[in-house]
Amino acid sequence: MEHPSEAEIQILHALNRYGYLTNDILHRMLRISPSLRWTQQLTHQLSQRRTNKAEFITTLKFPPSSRTGKLPYVYCLAPAGKRFLERDSPEESEPSLVARYPSFGVRDYEHRLLTIKAHIALSQLLEQRYPFLEIRHWDRYFVKTGRNRHRNGGKPLWAETRLELPGENRFCIPDAICELIDTRQSPPPSMLFAWEIACGADTKRNLYQLSRHLECLTTKVLAAKYRRHQAHTILLLCQERPLCSAIRRRFVECSPKASRLSSRVLLACAEDFFVDPETCWQAPIIRNQDAHFSFLTGKVTPFPTQVRGASSAEKNPPLNSQEG
Repeated sequence: MEHPSEAEIQILHALNRYGYLTNDILHRMLRISPSLRWTQQLTHQLSQRRTNKAEFITTLKFPPSSRTGKLPYVYCLAPAGKRFLERDSPEESEPSLVARYPSFGVRDYEHRLLTIKAHIALSQLLEQRYPFLEIRHWDRYFVKTGRNRHRNGGKPLWAETRLELPGENRFCIPDAICELIDTRQSPPPSMLFAWEIACGADTKRNLYQLSRHLECLTTKVLAAKYRRHQAHTILLLCQERPLCSAIRRRFVECSPKASRLSSRVLLACAEDFFVDPETCWQAPIIRNQDAHFSFLTGKVTPFPTQVRGASSAEKNPPLNSQEG
């Protein structure tokens, strides 16, 4: 078998890291190749590769419908592709995000892709602005945990972001849970964020989900799942600007604790987020127009003034010593 090209290996690494990708994401966000057509050729070549008749990547195709039209193919890394990466570049090994259940629901197609794009945008932000911050966890609602429920003693397959709330059969499933760690300290302190990706125009449903997220923070259910002292912030990313504005307004009107909890709930429009994944976030109640959210602190504060000639540690003070 001919050895994959450097560009093909880049695609394999990207699929291993992010799980599911389209040609457009590979081209526009990850810049795997100079043109979309070239990216399509690369993924087609990879889909034809076999080792012992096992495919390197899996191509997920969707039948066209009157509601969705023709949806772009989605690719995920197959076990043979993962084994190739482990042999080819063991020094670059990282926790596997191989799609264990190679399916992709048409019903939430856009929702899943927006969750993946958020992961990519955050990763690129940290690489460019805070190289000392690392993503320890990026758990996603569409990845399941547990054994097959039909086997003897098997546990139900649950979303890996599922959080059990006090009371009978009460739970919350954030779209993503992210933990950042500051590698400059030992042991590295961390921050936990719950992400909700809001699509469509159902303000009531999103407000209900937001209330569940807040309960996970205030009861420390989210922190307990990851064995941390506390969780920091809920990040609500809205696909449409009107939805973002409506949720912000209704949250202030309906929540009796809006003023106290405002600093722990941040909203952003996807269009703004993909321009700058950090400074776009705003609390429902804006108290300081000059303040911006920073992934470095997990808080909405004015960015620190960078002193010319200062070291990285001086420009970017370490995370709060209290673990998140």
